[in-house]
Amino acid sequence: MFAPDKFDSQPVALSGIAGCRGAAKLVSLLLVFALASCRPASYEQFLRCDQAEGGEYVFMLDMSDTLSDYDVSFYSRIDAPVMESAKPASQMALSVSWFAPQGTDPSLSETVYLPYGGAAGSVRLYRSGVRVEPLGEWRVSVRPQDAPEGLRGIGIICKRNLHGTR
Repeated sequence: MFAPDKFDSQPVALSGIAGCRGAAKLVSLLLVFALASCRPASYEQFLRCDQAEGGEYVFMLDMSDTLSDYDVSFYSRIDAPVMESAKPASQMALSVSWFAPQGTDPSLSETVYLPYGGAAGSVRLYRSGVRVEPLGEWRVSVRPQDAPEGLRGIGIICKRNLHGTR
């Protein structure tokens, strides 16, 4: 038979073990959430000329983080021999349109100028501290106007800046 004092001590020991298991489960769960919410701080995509449909370069940017703003840059790559021989104008005009998630009409359209920056192309900050509404995956359409001979393609860099609370 069981003595009452031994029986009473077992639940304390079991709850201590259960408490350790609960803490381990909680830590494991927190690690899973932390890893699931990790995203790269920067996203980059380059599209070659043959990937542009009708001269339009389309990029999808995940801008769903409520605690962040974004820095967006464009870059180009141009064949060096063509740049050296043709000596095009010092910059290339880009028609840029932003489309909201599920949007069919552009939320913003503008023309910006990307300097060539030498024989290989250039990287230029387009917008800093961008916050969008609504949050989600935005489509950015870029159409070069009077693209120079030897243009290999256009790329985009979207850098996420985490700011804590919003």
